[in-house]
Amino acid sequence: MIDKFLEQQPTWRYCRVRNGEKKPYPDNWQNLPLLLDEVDSTNIGLILGPKGNGVCAIDFDGTTAWTWATEHDINISKLNSIAWTSGKTDRCQMAFSVPEELWDVLKTKKITTKPASYVGAKDQEGFEFRWAGGQSVLPPSIHPDTKKPYEWLIDASNDLQTIPDCILIAWLEEIDKQTAVIELDTTPEVSIEELDQFEVNEAESVLAILKNKRPVLSYDEWRTVCWALAHHVGRGAAYILITKYYPEQKRGEYNNLLKSWNKSKSPKIGSLMFMAGIQG
Repeated sequence: MIDKFLEQQPTWRYCRVRNGEKKPYPDNWQNLPLLLDEVDSTNIGLILGPKGNGVCAIDFDGTTAWTWATEHDINISKLNSIAWTSGKTDRCQMAFSVPEELWDVLKTKKITTKPASYVGAKDQEGFEFRWAGGQSVLPPSIHPDTKKPYEWLIDASNDLQTIPDCILIAWLEEIDKQTAVIELDTTPEVSIEELDQFEVNEAESVLAILKNKRPVLSYDEWRTVCWALAHHVGRGAAYILITKYYPEQKRGEYNNLLKSWNKSKSPKIGSLMFMAGIQG
C-alpha cells in the first residue's frame, strides 16, 4: 500500500523494495527511477541524488549520531523538513532538497560514531549524508528488524526544506577530508601577480555595488559569488576579494568552499553583475 502523503511530492522518484527488506530491485534500479504510481512492490524506496531530482537524506543512526551533529555545528533545533523513523530509539532520516549546482560536488559520506560491540553486531551507530546511488526506505514499508512499518515524524504533505547551511558545510568538510572523491577542474590558474589588473578591478567594482545592494547574502548567494569570482580571477584572488567585502563567519569556510569549486560548472562574472543589478 502506497502512503497517501507521498502524493504531495510530485518531483520525488522511487524504486521497488521487497516486503520486509531494505534492498532495492531489480538490477540497475539506480538508473530506473519510478513515478509513484509505477511502484508495484510492498516496500518503497526514495531515490536520492540527481536521479531523484536533487533529494538527499540525512541519517541519524543512534544516540551518538545526534551528538556528532551537534559537535559539528549542525543546529538540530532548526531541522524541520520531512522526516521518518523505523521506530528504533534515536534513529530517523530527514529529506532535504539540494541546489542543482551542487549535485556533482556531493558524495555519500558515512561517519561511524560508535563501532559495533562485536563482529556482526547491529549496535553500531553513525551519521550519514546520503546521496547519488542510494535510496532510503519510506513509510509504510516494513522494517526488517522491527517487523513494523516505518512511521512519519514530519509527513510528506509538508514542504521539503532546502538543505540548511549548517548541514551543507559539515558535509563539504567531510568530503574534503578525502579529496580523491571531489572532481575539481585541474586547469592551471594564473597567480595573483599574473592577473590582468583590469579584471581584478572589474570584479571588485561589481562586488562593491553588490555589497551595497545586498549587505548580507544567503548561502546560495554566497556560494554563487565565491565561485563566480573564482571563475573570473582564480581561487587566490577570489579569496582575497570576497573576504574584503563579505568576511568569513566561520574560520576556513572560504577555503572549504573554494576547494569544492568546479570550473566547468561554475557561475561566471555575469551572475554577479545580474545580482548587483548591472546591465550589459
